[in-house]
Amino acid sequence: MNKNGLNQKKEAEKTLGILDNLKRVESDPLLFEKIQGRLDTGTSDKQATIVPMTLLKYAAAILLFVMNAYLVLPQFSDNSTAAQDDYIQELANDYALTYDTDAGYEFN
Repeated sequence: MNKNGLNQKKEAEKTLGILDNLKRVESDPLLFEKIQGRLDTGTSDKQATIVPMTLLKYAAAILLFVMNAYLVLPQFSDNSTAAQDDYIQELANDYALTYDTDAGYEFN
């Protein structure tokens, strides 16, 4: 064997020797009973937090929808097509969705 091979073998033996000196990890004596109790009841801490988080997400989505409707619907409150056309034209200009005479093409 060459010198590099001997060094690798010594390093491997040294690493394995370290593992021999480690103590075995002890678990909580009541761990099995805790796990068995959770399995029997069918609930866990994570499952208990899923429902409130889901409700919170739905509540936030509904709140955003209501706020959006509250802010957008007054734009059309006078029911005139001129006001609607002006609002749509303003949005089209803001997002560059109108005909560009310099470039010669239209966005739709």
